[in-house]
Amino acid sequence: NTIATQVAAPQQATFTHERQGPTASTRNLTLGPPSTSQGTTGQKTGVKHMTPPIYPRLARQNGWEGTVQVRAIVLPSGKSHTLEIQKSSGFEILDTAAINAVRSWKFIPAYDGNIPVKSIVDVPVRFNLRQQG
Repeated sequence: NTIATQVAAPQQATFTHERQGPTASTRNLTLGPPSTSQGTTGQKTGVKHMTPPIYPRLARQNGWEGTVQVRAIVLPSGKSHTLEIQKSSGFEILDTAAINAVRSWKFIPAYDGNIPVKSIVDVPVRFNLRQQG
């Protein structure tokens, strides 16, 4: 059984500027509120480990911003199995950066009673150059 659930993540988490190489930056990235879909058990999937997405240099130079809605199928182990773009930012480079970040996340699985179950979560990842952190 697969249940749709919401990610128990901060309503807004802004990542501060960090250099991870000559072209990488995590400056001014915000995770939006989690999806509101609810599983039948009422137990939510959570994020155990969240690596901030890298704001691509080309996107920053061109002033490209947007929100990517990523849908993840989370296995009972907490690993994401399948990721897909539910709503594009309008920029393939930002969509790819969001997918790459969420792929590295470790989730706390949803539970049906005491049994971890596969679940579906929607995660909005915002790329915003003007937001002050």
